[in-house]
Amino acid sequence: NAFSDNTVHSTFHMGIKSWPVGWRPSEPQVLVNTKVYRNRVRGLFIQFSSNVTFDGGLVADTRHAVDIRLSDFITFKNFNILGNTDEYMDIVNTRSGQPSHCGVATTGVRPHINTFTEGSDGTTLENVAFSGYARPECSSTAVAIDMDSHYWKNTFTAPTTFSNVAFDTTDSIDAFSLCNIASKGVKDIAILDVGGSFDPAGGTGPGTIVSDDASMTEGKSCVVMTGSCAQYCQGNSALTAEAVAVSAPAPAPDGTAPAPADPSPTPVTAGPMPVPTPTDTFTVATPTNGICIVNGDFEDSNYTDWSRQVTLATSNITSVPGFGGTGLALKVFDRTHLARGGAIQSFETSCLIENEWYEVRADVLAEYADTTDIFNCNPALYYIEDFDGGSCPAIAIFEPNQNIITQILGYTTSTYNSNGWNQIYGVFKATADIINKGTLDIVVARVPTMADLTIDNVVLSPAPSGAAGKTDCTASNLIFNSDAEIGDARSWFIRGHSPLSKIEMAYPGYTGDFCFKHSGQRNRPFMGMLQHLDTDCFTAGSSYMISAWFYYFVTDGEGNETPAMCQKENVFLSDACPTFEIAGQNGAPSLGRLANTAAAPIVGGWNKYEATFTATSDLIGTGKIWVTVHSVGPGANYFLDDVQIVPV
Repeated sequence: NAFSDNTVHSTFHMGIKSWPVGWRPSEPQVLVNTKVYRNRVRGLFIQFSSNVTFDGGLVADTRHAVDIRLSDFITFKNFNILGNTDEYMDIVNTRSGQPSHCGVATTGVRPHINTFTEGSDGTTLENVAFSGYARPECSSTAVAIDMDSHYWKNTFTAPTTFSNVAFDTTDSIDAFSLCNIASKGVKDIAILDVGGSFDPAGGTGPGTIVSDDASMTEGKSCVVMTGSCAQYCQGNSALTAEAVAVSAPAPAPDGTAPAPADPSPTPVTAGPMPVPTPTDTFTVATPTNGICIVNGDFEDSNYTDWSRQVTLATSNITSVPGFGGTGLALKVFDRTHLARGGAIQSFETSCLIENEWYEVRADVLAEYADTTDIFNCNPALYYIEDFDGGSCPAIAIFEPNQNIITQILGYTTSTYNSNGWNQIYGVFKATADIINKGTLDIVVARVPTMADLTIDNVVLSPAPSGAAGKTDCTASNLIFNSDAEIGDARSWFIRGHSPLSKIEMAYPGYTGDFCFKHSGQRNRPFMGMLQHLDTDCFTAGSSYMISAWFYYFVTDGEGNETPAMCQKENVFLSDACPTFEIAGQNGAPSLGRLANTAAAPIVGGWNKYEATFTATSDLIGTGKIWVTVHSVGPGANYFLDDVQIVPV
């Protein structure tokens, strides 16, 4: 069943794509003699994929011939990549007004600086011929090979190899560019040129194409590749195309840095893994001293203070038995909008005090529409996800009659009770921007429209001291809900879009009664537990220590969980031990994965993690710091307890 001798042409956007879900066969697959041409934007778009070889064939007359993004073991051999062919230009020149790629920044192959799985090989070009990228009548910005400037980690981790790459003219030998990716701050690229295809001196290799940066060329025999933001270095003994590991920033040398970690901490006795708590264990009493919101317990069934959105998101409301079977609750059904299809009440922001902190709570019951079956949602999802198993209910504020969320105030807490009611909790600061709105809508919704939503006990009240999520720079620990002893996972999420990855509560913890369990599946190492911190408590140039306790295990295809050994020395291995990444808002800039300086791990027990980092002005300038559990590969999971960030 070979995939061979196929032709794709004249598509509006892409010829062949593996985006958005990727193609990752367990055994290498070969596509033979594939021809893709005259596609509007991309010929081949290979993303989240691995083990794919294109043997023979061509891509021609397409703005971006081949884009490879976050993929492993992608090979092109015996292949032709043509920018603007004579046949194509004949058509362009003989038809008045004919649009073409000639005048734009055409690219041949754009490999990615990161792989899908850390430690894997990236892109290989073997016996690939480029032509049509140096036409004098076309854009001078056309380039045969250009590293993709999108990245999920701003350092080069994708071993890339070129062998017997050819060009149609000698002018094209410099048709290679690292300029776009260098402008993003990535300056540690090293690509192995096996046969010297790119050697400006005409050598026979091997050589290494590297970023035009002193850190990559110092002490080496290198020459500038004209207009490429790259240099060509002879040999590969020192500069091979290996993943570049990022170490934790060194402690400040001013005497303020901590002493090195004790190489022999108190031994941890191996023992049984913690077990998940029952999903309906925790029922937190809702405070009654609320402000701003009227009839939050819905006992006044006239609902004159509550409405369902008519102009933007039609839905219907009715009275049903309340939380715990007592009193009344409001049920919203026939919902047509995920974010606004819920209970809505307008309030005057004068009921708040500027720069004071408040908490919001509500009891919610999500059921599949027109049934009594509990809706399957995932409280750990930070982003709105409109599908079965997607977003859980939340409380947000909107400007009246607007579809854009001003701010999400509270989220459903984990572990999700799949048997009935759940609680929303969150805190927020009444900033000047909020106060100056004058009037806002508070909305309880955000669950996909395939669900009906029952709501009770909506309360907004002043946040007490120590409330999870309330920034307090005098606190002994800058992490919220650090030890799980609250009994739920408020303030914690799963990074990325991974509906099969969840946070559960488990017991016992390393200390105390409870701990967090990251369960389920992920396909990338950064999809770990995540907490957002305001930057108010961090100072540029200051050092901080982050510590935690992990219990590492693997999960097989049948869901069986087994304690396992992880590798502490290399944070990029597929079986690496958990680390933390410190990054800015939306994951950039990143300080990288902070290597663990604590003792070697044991199997079947709690293991200490400890690292230091230095806050940068770029990091603080984003307004938020993302603290992410990183490095845990697909098939592995962990329990987490006692997370701390403290100033050094």
